[in-house]
Amino acid sequence: MGLRSDKEKRPFLQERRQVDGLAGLWALIGSALGGSAMLDPAVAAGTVPLGIVCGVFAYSFKRRKAACDEVIDDPPRSDYTISTRPQRDWFDPERLDDVLNPVQVRLCKLLAEGDANLRAAVRADERAQGAYAAENEEYSYRQAATSDAFMDAFVLVQKETGPFVDEMRKELDADPRWATISAGAGRGLSHFLDRSLPVERQSDMVPVGELAEPSVSLARTLPPEALTSLRAAGISATVLRSIEIPRRDHDPIAELNSALGDYANSQRAHTERLYLAGQRRRDPLDRLKASER
Repeated sequence: MGLRSDKEKRPFLQERRQVDGLAGLWALIGSALGGSAMLDPAVAAGTVPLGIVCGVFAYSFKRRKAACDEVIDDPPRSDYTISTRPQRDWFDPERLDDVLNPVQVRLCKLLAEGDANLRAAVRADERAQGAYAAENEEYSYRQAATSDAFMDAFVLVQKETGPFVDEMRKELDADPRWATISAGAGRGLSHFLDRSLPVERQSDMVPVGELAEPSVSLARTLPPEALTSLRAAGISATVLRSIEIPRRDHDPIAELNSALGDYANSQRAHTERLYLAGQRRRDPLDRLKASER
């Protein structure tokens, strides 16, 4: 039971796969920077700004994946009398404006706003289901209408997000600094994956016990100076530790460029479908009754 049909949820399954892949690619590139800095201390300072960018967007797309998970799995809630409001579990990208450019800062804010609206839409949907199951029609309708309003707000934000993703993709393609990563990524990354990180290069964000784990996380591989800046901006160390580094044999920059373009294009199509679905919505209680059958 719920307001969101399987048909309406299906594009979020696609988005979940896309943002999970994007988080992994950003993490892969960030790990290559850390590996390159280990091999050649002379380039370490130059890798820190790019490492921060990688950490920011690996984190941002990982958070969007979590929001998509909530859309897909939306069980009824019993706290349906509580008003639903957007809550941002995010960071402050403007603290990194000496590294992030205006397009990147704006994209971070759009992703944060989209997440807040999407999560609020899900919570209100779950509360509407709970109220409906309790035969409380007043709160069922109120929460369902709130859920629809937050979903509409999400659509408006995503209409702007897609073009900013495409703008960032073009900037990455034109920035020569990223091309140097493609040339040295394989050497730096393979060096890291084959050998443990020296104790003197361990970040204080990573517990020593985690170094024995077989998976390699973003928090273990970024330059420590980059991790310090990310933490100062409010990025969760726990989330960074949850982002595993995928293994790739080909150019990660080219793959990231392609994946960003695909995501921007799919967001345009997805938001258009959501907008049209919103225009054709039936009464919230009618949808809850229909989903019960």
